[in-house]
Amino acid sequence: MKPIDSQKFLQYFDQDFRLVKEHEFRKALFYDGINENYRQIVWRFLFHFYSFKSTKRERFIKRNEKLVQYELLKERWSKIYQNILNLKVKEEEYDTIASPMVDFTCPIDLNNDYYDNSSRSVENLFEEKQDIDLGYLKIQSLLNVSRRRINNTKLMNDIKQIDKDLERTTYLIEIEEKDLADKTKIKNSLRNILITFSAFNQSSSDEMSNNGCFDLGYTQGMNEIASVFLSVFDQESIAYWCFSNYMLKDSYSKSMLTLNTTQITDNHSLKINAAHYFSDSGMSKKISHLKYLFGIIDPEYYQKLASIDLDHFNFCHEWLILNFKRCFYSTNEYQKCFEVLSSRYIEFYNATLKNINVKNLYNFDLFICISLMFQLRNQVLNEIENEMCFFEIFSQFNKSHYFEKNFKKVVQNAQEIFDKYCIISHSVNLNN
Repeated sequence: MKPIDSQKFLQYFDQDFRLVKEHEFRKALFYDGINENYRQIVWRFLFHFYSFKSTKRERFIKRNEKLVQYELLKERWSKIYQNILNLKVKEEEYDTIASPMVDFTCPIDLNNDYYDNSSRSVENLFEEKQDIDLGYLKIQSLLNVSRRRINNTKLMNDIKQIDKDLERTTYLIEIEEKDLADKTKIKNSLRNILITFSAFNQSSSDEMSNNGCFDLGYTQGMNEIASVFLSVFDQESIAYWCFSNYMLKDSYSKSMLTLNTTQITDNHSLKINAAHYFSDSGMSKKISHLKYLFGIIDPEYYQKLASIDLDHFNFCHEWLILNFKRCFYSTNEYQKCFEVLSSRYIEFYNATLKNINVKNLYNFDLFICISLMFQLRNQVLNEIENEMCFFEIFSQFNKSHYFEKNFKKVVQNAQEIFDKYCIISHSVNLNN
């Protein structure tokens, strides 16, 4: 099947340009991927920048509202940061600095020429240009931005860590020296995105707090995920909101849950957002899910790992927290993996189509982990005698970029493992 392009994508919309065929859309994302020239548009829907049921007019207004809000968010943390630097405040006094007012007159370019460029003809299919009252948008956004609390100490500490991590972000390293100007622009945009996210997401949601995550802000690894969005979008504000939505929104929309969830008891695996897994408690929970799945899918392999003290599965931490990003040579090549995982097609439709009710439903990245680990199965069972030997072959395996070279095979195997898990769970449920 051919990847999603403009012609194929339009098939998922009704006459009012609302995306109504979500099932077909996510299925195509998973199996066919996206034409790279069309990824900017599709990802806006995939990562909730545009809601599926929005109209062309609503999308135009939404994009401009979000542009204004993003610029004011940046303006606010930038003023705090500059005040602290200019006053040469000691760290223990950071939080004594009052939060400055956001400048209502700060310049914001609404990109009124957004459609004047012929290259924007594709976007014109999904938005309907209207007159925009910039003053009204600013007032509306100021009310939202001004009431957000910022912990100055955490902000300054996060900025220090972000500046360190920028230097080792894979996507920035990939950009050659001949593109130095472009690299500087992307680096500045990535810095803005990460600091803005950190400044205005310092407190986690109640649901995350109940699971032991009380401190959000910036965590190492977020730089790699945010850079994926910058590799797709040429507008910083859109990249920010898509990254923020990926981190904070649930993994599904309500209309997507056609799965009969009455049998599902582990709601954590359905509801927790990506940001939770950047916390120690969240990742610990995810690895415990991996251990459980591995144990029921391949008990022999699991017991072998346990015999050499590797049943902690901590070696899969980087795979899971970065969604396998470093398994790929380039960020651009990784985009197809990221959208397959973000499609959530397998988790929420596979079991339904097979008329199987499963007790617990786990994210597809766990099955990708198991699929990759199965490539080492024979070596581990027959050759590995201790932890050191395992890490030697595991390191070589990672450096080989096996996942990128065998992407379709790994995903297909992961789907087969998922099917096996559904059958096992169904059998267990019937016997209980």
